[in-house]
Amino acid sequence: MMSEQGMETSSQETGAETPAPEPGGADTIEVTGTVKNYQADKGFGFIARHGEADVFFHISNLANPEVPPEVGQRVRFGLAPSKRKPGTLTAFNVRPEGEAARDTGSQGHG
Repeated sequence: MMSEQGMETSSQETGAETPAPEPGGADTIEVTGTVKNYQADKGFGFIARHGEADVFFHISNLANPEVPPEVGQRVRFGLAPSKRKPGTLTAFNVRPEGEAARDTGSQGHG
């Protein structure tokens, strides 16, 4: 079993993006990142990932939409292909690092 840090290092070395399985599926991979920005008035933001492209997230993809993330906060999330921007990834089930995942039947926006 490879640690998350080891996964980041290997993806940096190969230049490969993190794979994007279906949200909520058995193959869902969770990763961590840092909230780069969040526009509460528009309901979306971006998460920075070490050595990889930033990931979009919508308020509907927050584990708890009533508690928006703060810029600089470490978060954990799943990745899925964007419905609106083919070839890019979107984050789902975004929550503070260390918080338990919720059951996500749908992916929300992306």
